[in-house]
Amino acid sequence: MSGRPIYVLTLQAEHEQVHGLRAALKRLVRDHGLKCIDIHELKETDMSEDLFDFNDAEKQRDLTIAPPGLYWLRTEVRPGAVVDDHLLPAKNGHTWHLSLKCTVQGGEHAGATAFDYITLRFDPSDGGPDFPGPTPQQAENYKTAVRMGRSKLRALLESAFAIDPNDDSEEANAKRRVKDNDFLNLNGLVFFARIDIRKGTNGYKDSNTIDYIIVPGMPEWPKPAQGKAVASRAANLNDEIPF
Repeated sequence: MSGRPIYVLTLQAEHEQVHGLRAALKRLVRDHGLKCIDIHELKETDMSEDLFDFNDAEKQRDLTIAPPGLYWLRTEVRPGAVVDDHLLPAKNGHTWHLSLKCTVQGGEHAGATAFDYITLRFDPSDGGPDFPGPTPQQAENYKTAVRMGRSKLRALLESAFAIDPNDDSEEANAKRRVKDNDFLNLNGLVFFARIDIRKGTNGYKDSNTIDYIIVPGMPEWPKPAQGKAVASRAANLNDEIPF
């Protein structure tokens, strides 16, 4: 500021209404050869009786965690290191899942992330002493996980491309298919979902989790006047992996 001193003056009104304060202060400082840079009202939470006492200050927020609610999320596929289709093997030795990093787009909590693991494959074969074949009940549970995973990925595609779940047109069906058998083509899809907070255990911090995905026709789906354009960096989907 050109090496010139800057003065800060804090005033407290004795009455609820103060009329003409800004104009009076500007005239006062001008008469003393000063320039008014800013006049604004301090909120009660901005002030403390003791400048050095921060017990009444707001607690620092964890910006990596978004509170439960509805958000636009952008997908990032986390490639698998074991198989070529980018699915990761589960610890049970019989199922494989797609690992997604979903980042909140826009708003106060932009940048917060939710990680999701979508089970898409089940192998009932016996993998030796370390991974014996599943019991009938385990096999049924794994098959259910795959059905739920495929349903979830279908919902993600329908949300990203604003497809009505009841739309069976050729165009809609094409967008429910992954191009070139490569899940990396899902990178960059933006979809609408409700996220929640999973409490951390065993030393891990709390984290966001996807509660469910919002698709056209649901009450939570944004109205045209309130919605935003759905963007995608993924190439058009074709008839390779249907959902």
